[in-house]
Amino acid sequence: MSNRALAFTAERLLQVLQSFPVVNSYIVGFSGGADSTALLHAISTIQNQLDVPVSAVHINHGLHDDADLWQLQCETFCRQNGIKLVCLRIKLGNRSGKGTGGRGPPFTLRGHISLAQAWGLPVNRSPRG
Repeated sequence: MSNRALAFTAERLLQVLQSFPVVNSYIVGFSGGADSTALLHAISTIQNQLDVPVSAVHINHGLHDDADLWQLQCETFCRQNGIKLVCLRIKLGNRSGKGTGGRGPPFTLRGHISLAQAWGLPVNRSPRG
């Protein structure tokens, strides 16, 4: 594969996004790492051409001693680039670094409800049958 095939530019991102069905918004999962920062920066430079809001979500899992610092860096980046950011803090109860140990998914229904509410989306809390 040539380097040309791997080229990533905001203009190419715009072409790709415009090839998809029309959406009401773009929400980028933002860890603060190099990949999500590059993606969020690129999409922020083309957001006027997208004609829909662009926002980000950062999940602070608290598993690393620097997790709060990473969240602060995400907040700073989004503030500087005019991007709405929703940060969710979740508790996994296991700081061993070995996963959740079979105690269920790390991002539960409560986390999904919190995320939906942060964006003003309707939430159906009716019990399952």
